[in-house]
Amino acid sequence: MAGLSPSAKNVAALFMRREEKLSEEQKEYLGRLCSADEALADGDRLKKRQDEVWENLKENQGLAVELHAPSGTIIRIARIDEYSDSN
Repeated sequence: MAGLSPSAKNVAALFMRREEKLSEEQKEYLGRLCSADEALADGDRLKKRQDEVWENLKENQGLAVELHAPSGTIIRIARIDEYSDSN
């Protein structure tokens, strides 16, 4: 991320990319952005939490499907047959 600053679109794409697909330089850049802006840090935490919940659904219940569109968009679908409000 040396040199010119990336566009807002490129920064958003970095936030949406899976952490394991980021380079060390990209991770450091996002860390600096989150340190500088509380709203970005909150959004990053929420995205990571969403990813954790999604992985839990896929691994433990087998009820989730992930589709990758040619544009790079990821569509996530989860089937939930039962809901309990006792928790």
